[in-house]
Amino acid sequence: MADAFRKAGHTVRLLAMMSADPRAATDGDIIGIGYPCFSSQAPTPMRNFLADLPYLNQRHVFVFATYDGAPGRVLADLTNDLRKRGAYIIGDFLTLGEVHHPPPTVHGRFPGRPNDDDLQQAARFARRVLDAPHENIGAATIDRQKTSGLGLRFYDLAALVINDSSIRLLLPKPQADITACDGCQRCVMECPQGNITMTRICRSGGAVFAVITA
Repeated sequence: MADAFRKAGHTVRLLAMMSADPRAATDGDIIGIGYPCFSSQAPTPMRNFLADLPYLNQRHVFVFATYDGAPGRVLADLTNDLRKRGAYIIGDFLTLGEVHHPPPTVHGRFPGRPNDDDLQQAARFARRVLDAPHENIGAATIDRQKTSGLGLRFYDLAALVINDSSIRLLLPKPQADITACDGCQRCVMECPQGNITMTRICRSGGAVFAVITA
């Protein structure tokens, strides 16, 4: 999407949610906000980030998400939270993403997604945003039921009963491979659930690694 905007002659600034000031995220003529779907809903840290945004006063915002075949409420969460902050949603985009969490999945793991075709669709969506910045183009991109609120499908209902505490209880605790860590702390900044903490950085034989908890 960013490449499509740049090719059209626009200036684009990309911000990582875990390191961005919510006020800085609202600079620009059009704002795009996206994140991965977790357990058929939006990740809690992202929703907290949106709650801290200043009032947007009908600023134009497009939204996007990656998902594992069961989007549930992910786009509904995103659009509803932004509308509470005064955003005018001009479009939405949803695409498959590769699954990495340990338990078996109903729909599979979608290796290599988003792929080249997915990225081309994202670029086309971005061009449509530029062609119609004052219109809601979302109806032509995805099933509106995904953003219209609570549905009665299985994963819509699952999103109501699954929370952060139950996920941590049910899923196995991740084990970090500290031999592959160089202490950059990128994982800490980028984890959409805020689950990773770096406790200290160790140096041994010229190698740098971190002791982390997840």
